[in-house]
Amino acid sequence: MTWDDTAVLVGPSGGPTPGTAVPIGRELPAIFAHDPVVQAFADGIDALTGPPEHALDELADVFDPWRAPPAFLGWLARIAGARVESGWSERQRRAAIDLAPWLNARRGTVEALKTEALLVHGWSLDLADPGGVHEDGSPWQGGRTLLVRLAVESGADIAATSRQLERLVQAHCPAHLPHRVEVNASSTPAAARPPADERTPRR
Repeated sequence: MTWDDTAVLVGPSGGPTPGTAVPIGRELPAIFAHDPVVQAFADGIDALTGPPEHALDELADVFDPWRAPPAFLGWLARIAGARVESGWSERQRRAAIDLAPWLNARRGTVEALKTEALLVHGWSLDLADPGGVHEDGSPWQGGRTLLVRLAVESGADIAATSRQLERLVQAHCPAHLPHRVEVNASSTPAAARPPADERTPRR
């Protein structure tokens, strides 16, 4: 057997020809062959237009929730721990992904609930919060309920909005605290939806 330098430089015959894109997932080390997150990322890279070299040049955009191609949003939501529901618009998914790191450090607080409601859904919530800090020895007042009110435009689907608001509150409300949501139609809702082309404010 003789050593063939040509095979080292250009690969064996029958391999990909210059200009032919090989799926990136097949080129990764074998340890990643069955990793769903890594393979999903590789599939997203393959979905980008242009050769793989161009895709790698644009890699920074892949990790930006507002500039990433739509094919990457599902992957970004998983790695960011974003709460995303089926049926959400692309803008809502991007906002949820962008907000996820901030929310994950503050979930369970009134501030986080109101911020997610505004930046993802465009809702301005009115909360009757029974929370507070109790010093040692102070009596605990049981039976307190968190009341969350939302005014929506006349003609909105009250039932569907109520279910969506209920899921949002459940994601934030501590398990020991009962809550109730109220959605009412109003000719003058409290706040308008955030502009679709604005990045979620950093905090």
